[in-house]
Amino acid sequence: MSYFITGGTGFIGRRLIGRLALRGEPIHLLVRAASLARFERLRAECGQAAPLLVPVTGDLGSEGLGIAAGERQALRGKIRHFFHLGALYDLAAPAAPLERANLLGTRNALELAQEIEAGCFHHMSSIAVAGRYPGVFTEEMFEEAKGLEHPYFRTKHEAEALVRASRVPWRIYRPGMVVGDSRSGVMDKIDGPYYLFKLIQRVRDTLPRWVPLIGPQGGHINLVPVDFVAAGLDHLAHLPGEDHRCFHLTDPCDRRVVDVLNLFAEAAHAPTVSPWIEPAVLEALAASAKAASAAVRPLERMARDALAELRIPGPVIDLLEYPTVFDAGRGGELLARAGIRVPPLEIDTVGRALGAHPAVRFCAATTGPSQLLLDCLFPDENHLYEFLTSYVGAHGESEIAGAAVVVAAATRVPRWVAEAIGLVASLAISMSAFAVTFVGVGLAPGLAVAAMLMWCEGFAVTMWNIVTVSLRQRVVPAHLLGRVNSAYRMIGWCLIPLGALAGGLAAHGIGLRAPYAIGGSLCRVTLVAAPPALLRGLRRSPSPRDRLLPGRCPPAGTSCRGR
Repeated sequence: MSYFITGGTGFIGRRLIGRLALRGEPIHLLVRAASLARFERLRAECGQAAPLLVPVTGDLGSEGLGIAAGERQALRGKIRHFFHLGALYDLAAPAAPLERANLLGTRNALELAQEIEAGCFHHMSSIAVAGRYPGVFTEEMFEEAKGLEHPYFRTKHEAEALVRASRVPWRIYRPGMVVGDSRSGVMDKIDGPYYLFKLIQRVRDTLPRWVPLIGPQGGHINLVPVDFVAAGLDHLAHLPGEDHRCFHLTDPCDRRVVDVLNLFAEAAHAPTVSPWIEPAVLEALAASAKAASAAVRPLERMARDALAELRIPGPVIDLLEYPTVFDAGRGGELLARAGIRVPPLEIDTVGRALGAHPAVRFCAATTGPSQLLLDCLFPDENHLYEFLTSYVGAHGESEIAGAAVVVAAATRVPRWVAEAIGLVASLAISMSAFAVTFVGVGLAPGLAVAAMLMWCEGFAVTMWNIVTVSLRQRVVPAHLLGRVNSAYRMIGWCLIPLGALAGGLAAHGIGLRAPYAIGGSLCRVTLVAAPPALLRGLRRSPSPRDRLLPGRCPPAGTSCRGR
């Protein structure tokens, strides 16, 4: 199975290639002669997968994509997936280059796909095919599009029509307004909402942050990060039985322009806007302003000069009142099953709201698949459930809820065991389990045995933490507990880098199994050195009704320190 890609050196294409390279199949890239340097940079980014990338010199605007007849013949029957990402994504571009790239380029790509007998033609379309449709536009809708006067909207709509009429099996993908990577923020050009940054900067430099502003609510805006688009395209393209379907790669959360504008303004420490102007009033004002500027030429020049100074193309202003909402539909459902979701845009707002809850001891924004890390403390499962459903659920953070449920369930069974056998016995058993599981992982004959031993190790670690925390809470005076816990954590966490270094050296010098054997041996040495104290404690181990665990008090006349 091989791939053929147009637009592979572009913003979305580079990230798609990074994911396709993980599948280990050859990837043929259409590259203009003038872009061979960009191809070489892309190949260098792929590291060990670089040999999979095969350059094919050509051009979207040429018949057969400008590929030599011999090369086209060599590709016949070998391309399972033909990805057509090559297009001109520019709202400010004139009609002629848009027609050449989006229409002629798609027609030439379809003809080549048919000639080389490609298995499926994957067309990167756009939500622009809906034009300015008033209301909800679904994946099944196409002919219903309205307001296609803008050349970008029109060429994307007509290009999708060519694909739908083709005899080659096809799949169509309509991404929302693509923005930078959700983890790094990297973006390759100023486009879409990024045009508003200069305006926000000007407002910030002119007005204090506390100045209240009023403005329109604005139209609908659907933003999706490029990493989500690439992941969604890769996943949907390889699902069986989905040919001749259209998929929306969009955010199911409907946002207004003012919401996004305020998010950017808060990040830039600029004044935010309260949407108090009714849409009907705004339309009347816009119509009056347009009529006035048409009648008075200096006003038109002033408006044009103001936009030029802010580097905002005229067509972008028209999109501030975009009337269309996009339903994620089947594409969203299939991606959700695979765990592919649009990361939350309001990470700062959500993080501050969750961090203000009294049960949240720590809240941090992180990079990677999860955007927020919460450390919470609840008296029981009922309070946890209420927090997840009423508080976290209200902010749409289902991933955090899932992690919290796993932690709560995982700590329940070790607590029961510790309560059943007593404090000191739990310490002895958990330490013994460390030694056995560490050595066992190092000697494990296969993955299944190693995984089972690691689970047992995690169980022992949880029991150890429950019992040691209980012991410190009972033995240490309340006014010293914070200091003792801080010292305990400082010593323990400061030793982690040393252990990691020692383990790395052992693995490098002896073998990957060596750190487990050494760690298990150290646990056994500790266990041998501790029996006198453990035996004394076991002889005085409390009865089942008298245990030093959270929520239990020692009987009158006894001393915590004696235990």
